[in-house]
Amino acid sequence: MLKKRWKIVLLVVGLLLAAGAGAFGPIVRGRARAAGARFGAEVTIDTVLPAWGGARLRGVHVGLEDVPGAAITLDEVRVETGSPRHVRIKGGKLLFSGTPQELSQQLAALRSRLSTGSGDAPAGGGTDLAVEGLAVDLPPNDSGISASAQNVSVARVEGGWSVDAGTLTVGYHDVEAKAAEVHLEVNKSEAGYVLRKLSTAALIAEAGKKPEGAAPLPAGSSDAAPKSEPGAGAGATAKIEQLRARLGLVAPFVDSKLAADGRIDLGGVKVTVHRGAESINFGPGTAHLGREDGHLAADYESSPSSDGKSFRIRTKLPAAEEPFAIDFQGGPITLATLGVKDGDFKLLDVAESTLTTNVHLELAPDGGRVTASGDGTLEKLAFDAKAISPEPVRGLRVSFSGKGSVDVDGSRAHVEQGELEIGALDLKGDLDYQRIAKVEPGKPPQFKLRSNFEFPLTPCQSLLDSAPKGLLPTVYGVRMAGSLALKGHASFDTTNLDKDYDVDWALANSCRVTEIPPALDVKRFHKAFKRSVYTPEGKTVEIDSGPGSGNWVAYSHISKFMELAVISFEDGRFESHDGFDHEAIKNSIRENLRTGKFVRGASTISMQLAKNVYLARDKTLSRKLEEAILTMYLEQSLTKEQMMELYLNVIELGPMVYGVEAAASHYFHASAAQLTLSQAFYLGSILPNPQVSHFAAGGAVSPGWMTKLRTVMRYAHKRNRLTDEELEEGSSELPVRGSPAPIKDTSAAPASSAEGAHDPTDPAAFQLP
Repeated sequence: MLKKRWKIVLLVVGLLLAAGAGAFGPIVRGRARAAGARFGAEVTIDTVLPAWGGARLRGVHVGLEDVPGAAITLDEVRVETGSPRHVRIKGGKLLFSGTPQELSQQLAALRSRLSTGSGDAPAGGGTDLAVEGLAVDLPPNDSGISASAQNVSVARVEGGWSVDAGTLTVGYHDVEAKAAEVHLEVNKSEAGYVLRKLSTAALIAEAGKKPEGAAPLPAGSSDAAPKSEPGAGAGATAKIEQLRARLGLVAPFVDSKLAADGRIDLGGVKVTVHRGAESINFGPGTAHLGREDGHLAADYESSPSSDGKSFRIRTKLPAAEEPFAIDFQGGPITLATLGVKDGDFKLLDVAESTLTTNVHLELAPDGGRVTASGDGTLEKLAFDAKAISPEPVRGLRVSFSGKGSVDVDGSRAHVEQGELEIGALDLKGDLDYQRIAKVEPGKPPQFKLRSNFEFPLTPCQSLLDSAPKGLLPTVYGVRMAGSLALKGHASFDTTNLDKDYDVDWALANSCRVTEIPPALDVKRFHKAFKRSVYTPEGKTVEIDSGPGSGNWVAYSHISKFMELAVISFEDGRFESHDGFDHEAIKNSIRENLRTGKFVRGASTISMQLAKNVYLARDKTLSRKLEEAILTMYLEQSLTKEQMMELYLNVIELGPMVYGVEAAASHYFHASAAQLTLSQAFYLGSILPNPQVSHFAAGGAVSPGWMTKLRTVMRYAHKRNRLTDEELEEGSSELPVRGSPAPIKDTSAAPASSAEGAHDPTDPAAFQLP
C-alpha cells in the first residue's frame, strides 16, 4: 500500500514538474519580450531550457527599433538569477547594414532611449555580462567601409569593458587591414566611453588594391576628393587637401575618445602598397599612439636589424592651426629588414641594399605647402628598370641633402643648399620655380625658373668606377684619364622665351679614353665588319658593313653635296664642335619649353654615329650615358673626314636602306658619287624619319617638301658652303624617284629670294616636320 502511495506521489510530482516546465518557456519568453520592449527591442527565442538557478536560451533573435540596420542572433544565452544577475552569451552573430553615418545616428537614438529609460541594469544589483565566440559583420556599403570580427569576447572590467577578438578585418575603398589577437579596453566617463587600451599581436594592411565588392567613391560624399580646376598639380592638391581635412577630423575625434592615459600598441605591423601592377612591402614593425606633451603622438618602428639598427617614422597629430609634421629617421638598415621584397617596384638584392635617413617634413596648416629638410643615403641599390637600362643595375649609391618647399598644387617650388650624389657625381644647386598660369589643354605650360648648379672637378675614371654594374654594359672595360667639372645657371620665363631666356654652363672636360675593349676599338671599322640593324617591323638583323662590303663607298667617291646635306640638316657646327653642340643644346631646350613637349633634340653627327655603330635603338638613360662616352672616344680617335665617311655609310635612309650608296640606288637609280645637290638634300632631309618618303604623284618630290629643301640650300649658300652657280642649279632641280637626273622645275622661285629666310640650323627659326 505504501509503495503504491509513493508511486502516486512521484506521479503527481512528475505531473507538477512537467506542468511547471511547460509553463517555464512561455514565462521566460514573456519576460524577455517585456524587458526588450522597454528598450525598443523585439526578442524571440527558439528554445528555452531550465537550468540550475536560471535558464538556458538557444536561438535568441533581437531586433532593435532604433537600429534597423542591426540583426542580432545569439546561439546560446545562459541567465542565472541572483544579485548580480549573471548573463553568459556563447556564440552568435551581429550583422550590420548601412553606412557608418547611418549606424551612428541609429545608435545615438538608442543611447537616448537608454538614458531616459530604465537604464542599462535592472534593479536588484545589476547584471554581470560575459560574451564569447561572437561574430560581427559590416559588409561593404555605399561609403566603401566594411568590417568583420571573429571569436569576439566581451567582459566587464573595473570601470568599463574589455573586448577581445581573434581576428578583425576593416576595409575602406582600396585599403584593407587585418588584425589578429585584438584586445580593447574602454572606460566609462562623463562624456561616454573612452579608449584606455588597444593592442594587436599582428596587423597586415594593403593599400591601393580595391577590395572585391567595394563600392566606388560616391560623387558629392564627404569622402570624395574635392573638385579642382584642370591643371598641373590639381590631383595632388585634391589628395593633400583631403588628407589635411581628414587629419583635422581624426585628431579631435581620437583625442576625445582616448583616455588620459590611453594608448594604442599595434604589433606585427606589415603594409603592402599597390600602384597599378607594382607593389612594395614594409614590415614587420610596431606602431604606437598616445599622448606626448599635450599632443597625440604616433610612431612606427621597424623590427631591428642584427646590429640593433631600426627605421622610425614619428608624427604628432596637429591642432587646426598647427602644421602636420612627420620625421623619418634611422639606419643604416637593409631594405629587406624594412620588409621590402625582391621585385617590389623593380627593386633587387634588397638584403644588400641599405637605407640611412634623417628627414623632417611639414604640411602647412592650410594644407597648401610642404617643406622638407634633411639628408639620406641609399647604398648598394639594385633595380631592374628598362627605362633606365636594358640590364639590371646593381651597386648604385645615392645620397641627398638640403631643404626646400613645394606648393601642393604645383604652383611654386624652392630648393636651397640642395645636393645630390650619384656615385662619384656630386651635383649641387638651388632652384626657384613659379607657375604663371594653370596649364590649359593643348597649350604649353607657363612658368618661371631660376637655378644655379654645379658639380666639382672629378676624375673621369672615378665617374666610371662609381657607375653601378649594369648601367653602362657596352662601355665596360673602358679606362679614362682627365677630369670633368661643370658650373651653370638657368633663368627663363616661358611666356617670353625670346627675351627672357638665359641658360648656359661652363664645362671643363679633359676626359680621354686610354683603354678600349677590342669590340669598341675604331680599328674594327677599317675593314669589313658586321652590325645589327632594324627591319621595318622593329626586329634586329645582322648586315655586312665596312670597306669591302657590298654597299660601302669611300669618302672620295661620295658626292660633296651629301656631306653638305647632312651637315645642313643635322649638325651645322660638325666641323668645329668636339662631339657636343653647346648652342644646339641651348636652342633645343628653348624650343621644347616653347612647345611644352619634346620636339627637337640636339644630337650631333658624332653622337648619331656612336649610336649607329655601337648601341641599340632603345631610349634609356643607360644608352644616353654610353652614347656620350663613345662620342668622346670617336672624336678623339677619328678625324672629321673619317667620321663623316663612316656616318654616311651606316645611316638609315629608308626601310632596310642603310648607307648613302644604297639610298642613291634605291631612290634615284644612281651612285653616291652621282648625287646632285637636290637629291643629296632630299636624302639629308629624311634622316629624322627615313621610314616616310615625300614624293608626289608622278614620282617628283612634293612642292611643299621642295620649298623646305630650297630654304636650306639658300642658307648653305649664305654660309659660303655653296657657290652662286651651285645654288642656282640646285634650286631649279626637281628630284624624281627612279630617275638618276632631276628634271628642271620652271615654277621654282629665283635663288635670290633667300633674303630674310630663317636659318635652318637654328631650331628656333626652322623646323622640318
